[in-house]
Amino acid sequence: MKMMQKLLAMLMLSAIVATTLPLFAQMRGLTINAPDTGEEIPLYQGSYALVIGASDYTNGWPSLPGVKDDLSAVKAALEKQGFDVSVVENPTQQQLQQAFTDFIGQYGQTPENRLLFYFAGHGHTLRLAYGGEMGYIVPVDAPNPNDDEAGFIEKALDMQMIEVYAKRIQAKHAFFLFDSCFSGSIFSLSRAVPENISYKTAKPVRQFLTSGSAEETVPDKSIFRQQFIAALDGEADVNKDGYVTGTELGEFMQNNVINYSQGSQHPQYGKIRHPMLDKGDFVFKLEISATISAGTSAAPETPVSAGGADPETEMWSLAKNSTEASDVKDFLDAYPDGKFAKAAQLKLKQLERNNSPIVVATPEQPDDQSVQMNPQGVLQPQTEIEQPKSEDIGNSLFEQGVLEFAWDGEDCWVVNQGDKQVASQCGSASVELAPGRYTISPMLLPFFTPTDVTIQAHQTASVKKEAGILDLKWPGNECWGIYRGEQEVTSFCGSAAQMLEAGAYTIKPTYGQTFDPIDVTIEADQTATIEPGGQFKFEWAGSECWTVYRDKKEVRTGCGSDIVALVPGTYLVKPSGKVLEPFEITIEAGKTTVVERPSGTFDFQWPGSECWSVYRKNVSIGDGCGSNQLVLTPGTYRVETMQNVFVPFEIAIEAGKTRSIKKTAGNIEVKWEDNSCWTLQRQQDDIMTSCGNDTTHITLEPGAYKFVPDQSSELSAMDVTIHAEETTTILVSNGKIEVK
Repeated sequence: MKMMQKLLAMLMLSAIVATTLPLFAQMRGLTINAPDTGEEIPLYQGSYALVIGASDYTNGWPSLPGVKDDLSAVKAALEKQGFDVSVVENPTQQQLQQAFTDFIGQYGQTPENRLLFYFAGHGHTLRLAYGGEMGYIVPVDAPNPNDDEAGFIEKALDMQMIEVYAKRIQAKHAFFLFDSCFSGSIFSLSRAVPENISYKTAKPVRQFLTSGSAEETVPDKSIFRQQFIAALDGEADVNKDGYVTGTELGEFMQNNVINYSQGSQHPQYGKIRHPMLDKGDFVFKLEISATISAGTSAAPETPVSAGGADPETEMWSLAKNSTEASDVKDFLDAYPDGKFAKAAQLKLKQLERNNSPIVVATPEQPDDQSVQMNPQGVLQPQTEIEQPKSEDIGNSLFEQGVLEFAWDGEDCWVVNQGDKQVASQCGSASVELAPGRYTISPMLLPFFTPTDVTIQAHQTASVKKEAGILDLKWPGNECWGIYRGEQEVTSFCGSAAQMLEAGAYTIKPTYGQTFDPIDVTIEADQTATIEPGGQFKFEWAGSECWTVYRDKKEVRTGCGSDIVALVPGTYLVKPSGKVLEPFEITIEAGKTTVVERPSGTFDFQWPGSECWSVYRKNVSIGDGCGSNQLVLTPGTYRVETMQNVFVPFEIAIEAGKTRSIKKTAGNIEVKWEDNSCWTLQRQQDDIMTSCGNDTTHITLEPGAYKFVPDQSSELSAMDVTIHAEETTTILVSNGKIEVK
């Protein structure tokens, strides 16, 4: 059977398979047509979504039972779009972080993938000490910040960490959607007019969309989810080209959610603030069966194979690699006027003239022919050929050169010719290219500077980027960025290492004054290890907060026993109250400075609600009301109340011990049916005064008291005895005093 017959059989089978494959399988390799030019633009190799819902909160937040329905609906909509969907329900802080880390590690390291993240749950915004705001998404075990702000910060996932995740991804397109309300975001707000699909669309991008801003509340019945699914069903296709881009989605969601929420929600959308990650646009394809024709959503008449190529391309991919002239004739018989006809005629002529094998490439064609690319955006792979004589083919379209690019890291890079990407690889690799001038650039983050290279036929152009490793050992979890001049290269939190092009860099903290900027030089094949910090560990049994200052500038804060990372130097630690005295510490690189303050506990049990103060050397250092506990440093203290409801007393606090004092008490109730005033005294000390027609309750230490009416009253003073756990009632009515 001739090759033509075999191929036709294969194409018929592949067309049948294409019509029966699940939708997600057809979307694995997504290629689109640019409406303006008809160019075939390869976009995605795989599509993966992480859908997270937090509904059953356990620590002070109201539950969101509607989130469970949201997860099912969003999962179904994304699977219809061709995504493999991973679902995480009710994650704790640890589970939420692990979900992001595992998902990015598994799916985010392939450059041609697209990743989508969808979170439904509570969001919150905190104002930062140094100004500005920080947005958070809330796992189910995070406390409400109105009750425990420090615990909330420890548990919730802030946008600073989301930014780190976004930069850690190697996949060129990532979209983060938050059905939560917060501000202090990491992206530039956008109201851009959606552009047509072009080669710019395929450039790397990190896009973000939230369902509302700070101080807004997401309803349990999510308008955001409803409109998101409507958008994927085609309602967001503004220019009716058969695609919904991330920009179109953001514009659609902003308009519709504001409208349907009657102005109670204002979605925010935009792209990350990074020059290497804000050029492209996420794409949802509304038609799945085949590449959509320019400007229309109608499916093409030509059958499509499971791999996404049309029959002519399938047949040419076989014929062009054949050494038999009959195979090329079969192709020309089937497609005499096809887009590869001229190349086939030239190949046939060469095969008939020479017995030597030759493989024809498909380089850049005249304007009336399209450029065919594989899903990685590379011209169809070539094999080495024995070149025909120049007079036989003139200026041959099929001459190739080789680019050898050496990069010691695993980071990915692209080869562009003008504005068009023609190749992509990771680490050290070689690619075959048609003669011409190209630019090699990092695919996502600028770990090295772009390099221009000229490819000549039959020659190898070798480009090596001298590189070394920056290894920063930072003992805390604070985040920091690496800068080349004013350009941010990447950012990390805590300790991390990164391969960088040799040269000068600056390390800067992402927020606050954790450490001063550090200049570092990366040398080829060397590791620059920087250990710029030590740790301060404060051990204190109380909950009082404290602040660390360097040169009168606030650096860090903590509460109770805590540990913070600091650069070497001398610091002043100031506790927030007066229980502890300020003290100085010295931090050394790579070491931990431990300061422990001994403490004991004062446990005071008082049955009333009256407040009291603890004094040390006539200075009030702590307060409590009713029964309460205070953590104090060892020493002698005096306890008293402003109302003198009990007799002041002294206590001695010992390290590691609890001093318990239990006061017995009785109650007095005064029912005063007169407009004059009265005073309650103990040993001629006034305890309280009240006026007017009223009933007054007070808890008192047992003992002898005197009830003294105002001098304007004709009533006489009366002695009163208060007994433990009893209530004494004084009734003043019709000019008489009665004690019960």
